[in-house]
Amino acid sequence: MGFSIRIAGAAALLGWVMGGPALAATPQTVECSTGVEACAKALDGVFPALGQQWQTETAWWSGSSPTVTYDFGSLVTLTGFSVSLDNNDSYRLSSSEDGSGWTTLHEVLASQGSVGWGMDTFAVSVAPTNLRYVRIVAFDGDNLNSVGEFSAQAVVVPEPGTWALMAGGLALLALRRRQR
Repeated sequence: MGFSIRIAGAAALLGWVMGGPALAATPQTVECSTGVEACAKALDGVFPALGQQWQTETAWWSGSSPTVTYDFGSLVTLTGFSVSLDNNDSYRLSSSEDGSGWTTLHEVLASQGSVGWGMDTFAVSVAPTNLRYVRIVAFDGDNLNSVGEFSAQAVVVPEPGTWALMAGGLALLALRRRQR
């Protein structure tokens, strides 16, 4: 009975470590293309107040070609996110595992905001998506755009070496049990 309790405990711990509940994940870095002012404000840990002026404490730009790209530093499985954007513009959030091939993750349309002017915060659930990068680009609106902050609900995708170490540990547990 003691062995089965230990195995159940190990399995529960393994489930928690490998696929436990999604936690708030913060990207490690943010990079902005030419034309974006105050890029670091897009990853300073502070969500602007609802209705706050779009150029205050935000990364902002004019036009639709500049991008704001977040790097998590390793693969994560994203299940949702919160993002602060200027309310009268539409934005496309895209994901990438390698920083070169991009897939649309979600679009926030100007008509979806809850405030009449300034910054708005959107909380979005998505199908589990493996990614390392999230890129934001504006594609419609008054061409005066801003990103205030981005945070994600995600779990880290284990590296192959982690799986090998875990398998080795389980094999040692089985061998030890067999020797008894």
